[in-house]
Amino acid sequence: MTDTDDRTPLGARIMRARVAADLSQYRLAILLDVTPTTVQGWERGRTEPRVSDLERIATATRAPLGWLATGEGHGPAERAAGL
Repeated sequence: MTDTDDRTPLGARIMRARVAADLSQYRLAILLDVTPTTVQGWERGRTEPRVSDLERIATATRAPLGWLATGEGHGPAERAAGL
């Protein structure tokens, strides 16, 4: 984990958390009871998740909610090579 002030867009943080949790967009969508298109929209910055969805993303990916919401603090453990 790294201690960062991560100014990346919310969608990029959602993607980073999903990849670190070794989840596909499809699998995350199933866990959250949303469509894969919804997850794609969040990650691409076309739409933003509701607070309740953001909390569920944090739980499903084990990413800290504060980091996910603001980019501040510790991000998820990076398990994927190259991240």
